Amino acid sequence: MSERKLTVLLGIEHPIIQAPMAGVTTSEFVEASAETGIHGSIGAGYLSAEETRKFIRKVKSLTEKPFAVNLFVPEKVNPSEEQLRRAYEALKPIGNELGMSSWNTPLSTGGKLKGIIERFV
Repeated sequence: MSERKLTVLLGIEHPIIQAPMAGVTTSEFVEASAETGIHGSIGAGYLSAEETRKFIRKVKSLTEKPFAVNLFVPEKVNPSEEQLRRAYEALKPIGNELGMSSWNTPLSTGGKLKGIIERFV
């Protein structure tokens, strides 16, 4: 992907992504990164679903620029089918907006998405 395609795709001025440093990144840091024209990132790996929601809302209140939310699962989780369904329904509009038309079910990723989705349920 060319530098220009990346900046257009992400809606940023410079092809730089601020590292999503879980545990040390603040909403103000993400906002400052985004406002300078790079891609700000929230490191949400150690946050609960509610903490992640609050962090996202805080950044959105500070900037209208795009930013990322980096998720990882530091421990094993076993979401129920109902939790997966709810998470999929919550994420489906975002997937559609991003043109992910082939994302038919939350299980289409071979199970890798289960732990990530659990963070938002």
